[in-house]
Amino acid sequence: MSARRVHGVQRALATLLRPALAGALLLALGAGAGPAAAASPPLVAPVARAVDAPDPALTEPALELVAAPVSTSVAPDAPLALRVTVRNTGGSASAAGTLVVGLDGGTRATLSALEAWFSGGEQSAVLPTVAEAALPALDAGAAAVIEVPVPAAAAGLAGEWGPRLVTATAMMGDAAAAASRTAITFAPPESAPAVSPVRVVTPFSTPGSESALLSTEELAELTGPDGSLTRTLDAVEGTGAALGVDPRIIASVRALGTAAPESATLLLERLAGLSNPTFALAWADADPTATVLARGIPLPAVEGAGAPLDAALLEGATALPPAAAGPDPAAPADPVPEQSSAADDPAASPSPAASDPAEAPATVTLAELAAWPHDLDGWAWPRAGGLSAAGIEQLVAGGAGTIIASDAQLGDGVGSAARSGGATLAVADESASRAAIGITTATVQQQAQASTAELAALLAARAVELPGSATLLALDRTAAQSVARLDGLLTAIDALGWAALTPLGQPAASAPETIVSEGALPEGLGDAVGSALDAEAADRAYARIAVDPAAITDIRRLELLAALSLGWGDEAAEAAQRFVADSAELRTSVQLVETPSITLFSDRLSVPVTVQNGLGTPIVVYVHVESATGQLRVLEARVETLIEGTAQAVARVPVQSLTNGDVDITITVRDAEGTSVSGPITVPLSLQAGWETAGIVALSVAIAGLFVTGLARDIRRRKVRRAETAASPV
Repeated sequence: MSARRVHGVQRALATLLRPALAGALLLALGAGAGPAAAASPPLVAPVARAVDAPDPALTEPALELVAAPVSTSVAPDAPLALRVTVRNTGGSASAAGTLVVGLDGGTRATLSALEAWFSGGEQSAVLPTVAEAALPALDAGAAAVIEVPVPAAAAGLAGEWGPRLVTATAMMGDAAAAASRTAITFAPPESAPAVSPVRVVTPFSTPGSESALLSTEELAELTGPDGSLTRTLDAVEGTGAALGVDPRIIASVRALGTAAPESATLLLERLAGLSNPTFALAWADADPTATVLARGIPLPAVEGAGAPLDAALLEGATALPPAAAGPDPAAPADPVPEQSSAADDPAASPSPAASDPAEAPATVTLAELAAWPHDLDGWAWPRAGGLSAAGIEQLVAGGAGTIIASDAQLGDGVGSAARSGGATLAVADESASRAAIGITTATVQQQAQASTAELAALLAARAVELPGSATLLALDRTAAQSVARLDGLLTAIDALGWAALTPLGQPAASAPETIVSEGALPEGLGDAVGSALDAEAADRAYARIAVDPAAITDIRRLELLAALSLGWGDEAAEAAQRFVADSAELRTSVQLVETPSITLFSDRLSVPVTVQNGLGTPIVVYVHVESATGQLRVLEARVETLIEGTAQAVARVPVQSLTNGDVDITITVRDAEGTSVSGPITVPLSLQAGWETAGIVALSVAIAGLFVTGLARDIRRRKVRRAETAASPV
């Protein structure tokens, strides 16, 4: 119902395209390397994987490195190949230098050491130098790709099966200019651990869309051959990856009925036939705990679609559960108890629907329209780090039995499942999930390869230290996740010899109890969410003027949930703020049409007040008029006015003018409870109260005078005639 609409799907696709030019800057430069016995210099802080555009404000060169092994594992006596992307992000050219590779081939890295390594924690040990390569001079903004081969003898890979830490450092003389951390898995086949299950959950949603329901155009784009929804199914089909499904997609396709794009209908059919496990997300993938963290209240529930939904929309709906289809028309109806029979109650009067059922069209709810036979029921997927004891309590009260929770918020020693607050927690590995997200959100192949090596090493450490323990990877919810990279992630996991992609299942209810630390929202988001909740409450109060308030409140509730979507990522606060701005605009939809002045030419008439309804639904408002002085008496201060959608109406307020002159009147439009909807505005009123009465009296006197004069003349004429008749001779 808001006056402004921004199609977030187009913004999401644009976000995917922004980094497309980054790969064009990579230049293939080969360089030889030889082993060295000296230790590598102490590392500077690890560089970020993200490759940003040069900052024009910088005058000095600044190097960024992204290092990754060509293969995630190395067999005994096999050489190691490292690929390093170097980019100068500074404002001037960099000098030539040396690229130094460090590796401790005989020490297996533990899981905790790897997590600290990839999160940027300090590393006290210095890795031995195993290879060097020439680092070319780079102009500002230029990049180079350097292949560094490390012979087996130099790498010194030996000992236990498992991951090894690797560094690549850019040296300018004796100073380290930049560094990148990665890892390689040493994999002697005779000591390989048992294969560990890996479970992946990814959203099947439309991030970045503010729509209450997806339009035909949006669905056509999303479900076309190159649409993100189609490509997501292409990536996950047959892999066992689980899908969190946004119910807005299903409801939008069904609500369009025969007007839905054929590609969208076929997509639902394909989703129904998918062997991958699925569960329902909140509407528009709204964050299920954001409102708990912001205001201590549960996520508002979906109410409707703004208008009754024709039950015929569900006829032939793809994979519709029997419960949503309504009662079987062939089944016998329940007998009506005798005591409630209308025929036995002479006071009973059948409703129009009861007297003529054909006149009452069958309707369905939006929940029925979005119903889907999911494999996993009662699941909730909050943001990483957004869980809390209160959040669990609210989710359980809302029907959630299983919650995906990050292990970073749970007590030590939890496995793949835990219990807290009456809910079962499917525990997601935060470090491994971060690496997996790094793959799916990478803008260039080198970044994806670096994240692949990170994920492979973490899974290898888990396979050694937690044999048989399943790892749950919870992927990104934003438009930054590329479906092409999603396919690459699943392919990479499938290629690992120590991990196997397995379907997500229901965690054991007998999992141990754990303590959940208090979650938090990103800075500024809590206030933005609270403002959005306040704005929606104001919209609901404003909607009282509508003949059918649900025509406004239903859509605004859906738009609120879309604004709280996890798909906004770093733009979440801005999305909530746009909802607040739309709310303020909505509440100015009903306006008084101002007039320079009004003139009344009677002592008892009415003041015409024009009201414009900018809403697309009929409203009932009450026009109030107040006089600034006693010159004007308002006979009916509250005039009810019905205005059709997107139309004007004139309310006539009865008044009586007592004297001539000018007076200011104050006009306000209010709802039934007296709350101002528009105004007040002040309008000058010119009173010409006496001229009509005086004119009528004067006209009456004139008419009476004419009548008397005519009568006198007639009498006089008759007297003359009689006198003349009497004087005439017989």
